[in-house]
Amino acid sequence: MLDFRFQLFAEPERANKEIVIAVIDDKSLSYYEKQQTFWPWPRDFFAELTGYLRRGGAKAIVYDILFASPDIDRASSDGLENDIKFNDSMKTAGNVILGAQLMEVVEHSTYKLESPMPITLPQQYASTSIFSSVALRE
Repeated sequence: MLDFRFQLFAEPERANKEIVIAVIDDKSLSYYEKQQTFWPWPRDFFAELTGYLRRGGAKAIVYDILFASPDIDRASSDGLENDIKFNDSMKTAGNVILGAQLMEVVEHSTYKLESPMPITLPQQYASTSIFSSVALRE
């Protein structure tokens, strides 16, 4: 329904041509499955993508994906090496923003925040929760 509403009310002429959104959708998942690369994609894939976008002049690279657990070993690649490649590519780019999930409790795959932080949202989305950890990867 959300996709339908976006299509119905879209105003393409108002779109900013400076913004590019690369989407992971069924088509891209299917394409890479045919190449024997299954979801979750290895982190070296995202390292290459980050480098490509940086070389293309991206002012910001935003991943709306949680990288909350280490990459896994595959027959063709080592998970730890892939994590290191992705981390290095983000440091080199210097403009990468990762998605995060705020948590009310600390879990094994989360990072404890130095102090709980209240989140300020518009009134209709207001939260009274105090978040003490965040799920993300460094």
